[in-house]
Amino acid sequence: MNIFVTGGAGYIGSATAEALIKAGNNVTVYDSLVTGHQQAVPKEAEFIHASLDDSHALAEALTSKKY
Repeated sequence: MNIFVTGGAGYIGSATAEALIKAGNNVTVYDSLVTGHQQAVPKEAEFIHASLDDSHALAEALTSKKY
């Protein structure tokens, strides 16, 4: 299953992304890195560096795959 995680570079989001990956899911992490750190994003996850305030980037990310 493809899963889209916002805030996936923070503590809770990165732990959630890691658990989802371990459960066999494909994870895309979407984070602005304002408070998170890219190093926290699991290596197996696709990472998109953008803000939730950027409606164009968010729409593009959400329509790039079937979630």
